[in-house]
Amino acid sequence: MRRHLAPRPQLELGGWLARRRRAAAIDVSDGLAVDLHRLCRASGVGAEIDGDRLPVPPDLDLLADRIGRSPLQLALAGGEDYVLLFCLPASVRPPGRFGTSRIGKIVAGRRLTLTTGGRRRPLPPDGWDHLA
Repeated sequence: MRRHLAPRPQLELGGWLARRRRAAAIDVSDGLAVDLHRLCRASGVGAEIDGDRLPVPPDLDLLADRIGRSPLQLALAGGEDYVLLFCLPASVRPPGRFGTSRIGKIVAGRRLTLTTGGRRRPLPPDGWDHLA
């Protein structure tokens, strides 16, 4: 709720990313899955996401149960996160002060997949679409 009502843009991280030679980024406000699809489509690449590595708040289970959705659904399609989703070369790591998490990798092709519990499947572009 705090992120939704009083978002804190990651300005320092955004500035750091802007100074990188090879980087792509998008603000996750419509849902991680749909925003990742947008970033990959614009870049002409695919992605493999490790759903077990998604950073989620400890009480997400309670909210998910209350509204009848899974924590994974909320993490992928919930939106209103107002954090940066970004891609960098594998050899480049952001400084620890940014508190970032590696959740996957960019791959050749246009396919986006999600792996959870060792099971890989297509990642649907779930999230908010302002034009729908």
